[in-house]
Amino acid sequence: MSEDAAALGEALNRGDGLLVVCLCAAWCYVCNDFQPVMARMALADGANRYLWLDIEDDAAFADAIEVDDFPTFAVFRGGEPLF
Repeated sequence: MSEDAAALGEALNRGDGLLVVCLCAAWCYVCNDFQPVMARMALADGANRYLWLDIEDDAAFADAIEVDDFPTFAVFRGGEPLF
């Protein structure tokens, strides 16, 4: 599971599989509890990609998505948002 915005640009440009982006905050205890679960999902699912982005570190991407609660998930296929 990647944890930076540079990996996001690369992953969005790939046409295969899904890209699951978890938008989180370092201070959020729910995010911190969920991070190892998402890491296990990424290891178990080789067909799709998983990214973990802290919205305070990667605000440019997070501004494009309305984040009301943490964690917030965004799912893409071929660079197009699905959810």
